[in-house]
Amino acid sequence: MGDANFPLRYIPVLHEKSGQEIPDMYYLEPVHLLPQEAIDFSNMHVQSSCVKCGQTTWNLQDQDQLCMYRQYLNDSCDIYATPRIWGPMGASPAIIVSHKAYAFLRENHMDRGIRFVPIGVRD
Repeated sequence: MGDANFPLRYIPVLHEKSGQEIPDMYYLEPVHLLPQEAIDFSNMHVQSSCVKCGQTTWNLQDQDQLCMYRQYLNDSCDIYATPRIWGPMGASPAIIVSHKAYAFLRENHMDRGIRFVPIGVRD
């Protein structure tokens, strides 16, 4: 992958009905997980507490921009995952990619089903 640093786990995707692996599709799971403190939650749409565990949950709506603190982003890594963030379709991690990773994925047609959205970076 050139000089890009893409530490990923390639997990097979299973067909919903047959349960068989889809040969040309993988779930790419970043190895580097950012801590919750890396996310600036000040502009998130909704804050609530989980009724089961009491943990604070943040709801990222389509109009909200995910913001990260610069000190947690490292020039030597091109792809990260965040802890799970609640959104319109449930809770899932956001995948943060560098401009280099974005260009690589686009140029190599590895962006099927991916929606790229700019993030904010705070000092």
